[in-house]
Amino acid sequence: MKSLKSKIVASTLALCLVGGAVIANPQKAEATGKPLNIKKVLNLPAEGVTTPEETFTFTFTAHSKDGDTEKTADLQAINPVTVSYTNTETEDNNTTKDGKQLIKQSADALANVKFTSAGQYTYTVKETAGSTTDMTYSQAEYLVSLFVKKVGDNYEVTDIQIKQTKDDKGGEVTGEKTEYQPGDKNKFAFENNYDKKDGNANPKNGPEIQADDKKGFALRKTITDDTPDANAEFTFNLKVTKPVGSHSDATAFKYVVVDEKGTVVEKQSGTYGTAFDVILKHNQRIVFTEVLLGSKVAFDETVAGAYTGSVKSATFNGTAVTDKEGTIGDQEGGNFVEYENKTQTPTGLLIDNLPFIALIAVAGLGIFFFVKNRKEDEALA
Repeated sequence: MKSLKSKIVASTLALCLVGGAVIANPQKAEATGKPLNIKKVLNLPAEGVTTPEETFTFTFTAHSKDGDTEKTADLQAINPVTVSYTNTETEDNNTTKDGKQLIKQSADALANVKFTSAGQYTYTVKETAGSTTDMTYSQAEYLVSLFVKKVGDNYEVTDIQIKQTKDDKGGEVTGEKTEYQPGDKNKFAFENNYDKKDGNANPKNGPEIQADDKKGFALRKTITDDTPDANAEFTFNLKVTKPVGSHSDATAFKYVVVDEKGTVVEKQSGTYGTAFDVILKHNQRIVFTEVLLGSKVAFDETVAGAYTGSVKSATFNGTAVTDKEGTIGDQEGGNFVEYENKTQTPTGLLIDNLPFIALIAVAGLGIFFFVKNRKEDEALA
């Protein structure tokens, strides 16, 4: 009897183990299809430019089934995928390159695609151009090959090959298919460049620097004498350096000279990286009408005649600075310099200070004679 009971227990345990093995290792395989994520790289200058709020869209167009381009109707549709950015995103994801590279990846483009037969399915993938000003959209194109096999009762993507046919500028690319690799090694990538420009193309409204002037850069010259000489001329030397990390092919920027009435009296252009001179009179200003944001501006007064000059105030990218240079940016407060001069005497003394200097001299003479007379009185005593 005991032997029989032992056999029953042993059989029961064996059945449980077999059942457990069947449950743990079912004959019907679960879905194991490979994912496909698109890599988006948004290039910005190192500073001065806020990340634009934009959603980038990528489309899949049926190309062929088993090498036959006449069978595009047999391909499952793959919905467009997107990658979005907000203006709070600032982290540079690739510090080995100049500027900022904001890198993201899309959701799995194949997540909701159900294949119904085995074979090789190919799609052409490209980015849809948007409408953001100063954004260079990628013109890259890829041919994506999906190899589908039957796994259990499902048809799954077991291999993915990609071949780039056009680069980001739209140029033809020759090469072989390569295995798609997700994550950090993902080369299924589209790069966009955001090289924002700004300035005031229509300065006006008198001698004061206007809010629109500050979107690019403005420098105003004033004389603080009681009766300023309206004909006195002052030379400023400026140098504008292209933004670090800029992908723009622009070589020049534009600026104007505006008089005390707010009228443009001179239109000019400058070359990035090359210093240039501007002559200003009292209450005149230089206003940049078009310049790449992120550019650095260095300025100094080089010819002032019988005047001494100084920076009254200077702000770049919305932040006050004390140096005679700064980076043009898009932050509130803008980019501008107020530069003022005072007449000085032939000896280099400011006229405004002469009354105080005279008082000091008279006081000095008084002290001198007081001490001298006291010593003489003490000698006589």
